[in-house]
Amino acid sequence: MVAKCLSPFVLFMSMMIVLMVMMSANANNQPSDPIGVWFNRAMLDRARQRIQARQQPYYGLYLQVINRANLNAVPNPCYMPNMTVPINEGGITYGWDQTSGPNTTLAEATDRVSVAGWTLQAYALAYLFTNNVTYGDKCISYMKEWARWHTPVNMYEFHLRFQIHASTFDGMTNGTAKTERPWNFGLDSIFQTYGLMGVSDAYKVLVSAGFPMDTETDAIFRGYIYKLASAVNSGFHVWTRWADIQFPRPNNSSSSFRRYRSDNHLSWALTGLSAAGAALSDWALLNYTINGGPWTDTVAGITYLNPSPLKAIIKLAIEPDGRMFEEKIGRTPLIGYS
Repeated sequence: MVAKCLSPFVLFMSMMIVLMVMMSANANNQPSDPIGVWFNRAMLDRARQRIQARQQPYYGLYLQVINRANLNAVPNPCYMPNMTVPINEGGITYGWDQTSGPNTTLAEATDRVSVAGWTLQAYALAYLFTNNVTYGDKCISYMKEWARWHTPVNMYEFHLRFQIHASTFDGMTNGTAKTERPWNFGLDSIFQTYGLMGVSDAYKVLVSAGFPMDTETDAIFRGYIYKLASAVNSGFHVWTRWADIQFPRPNNSSSSFRRYRSDNHLSWALTGLSAAGAALSDWALLNYTINGGPWTDTVAGITYLNPSPLKAIIKLAIEPDGRMFEEKIGRTPLIGYS
């Protein structure tokens, strides 16, 4: 599998915003404060004062946000209208183990949406800290280009077929194979979760900060988040629904079963899906990611009870003594304790 990592700053900021927005609504599903519970008006004003005084570490973190919020950045959505056709007709391939042209690989698709997500997040944070509408306007125009042209890699468009010992999807075999490792292709589509985190953060920050957004723009933003969430969820299903078929016993204690219920890819996917649920105030989606409740994915066309929610993954992956059960590239054995 392909391992990815983010800078500590980006990961920290993303998780802080996810936690902030998850705690920022009351029982009526309305923000209890325009900025949120953790970052209310007084705290935001205090942060701005510290930034103006160039007090560290606030000013240094602020500069990182501003540097990422490049107003000259040009959106470059990954557009793959022929994604599902055979490779020799221009369809998508894996990319991490192959060399191909632009707009043809999963590697490129996940990398570019990740950059777009962090860019949108930076614009929204820059607006939050400066109150400069130029950053908010740039966030909206950048998002609209991605929402219009981006082709998320949704595994259900490849007609996933889950069968014991014989699960398949279009393009995984014969001369038009997407990769020598077809299920890694499906699983690694989860890496779109980084883009989903950033887009979700950007939307919630703008809304919470009071940026003026008309009804049409709001619908486009929310629709794009759901579209990305469905793509990430499809990669999540490649892992969980395959395990549903392969290991049907709920108390299966085999190492293979445990791997497919606790793999680190699943926690990455659930982080992005949780960010989407928090941004959209979709309590069913949050219940799906945290508790394992049902969620209806309109692209997949199914309502699915999540067998690997965050609570279950933590219980499976982390022992009482703190040891973590994980996959580590280059280690023998590959699957084991950290």
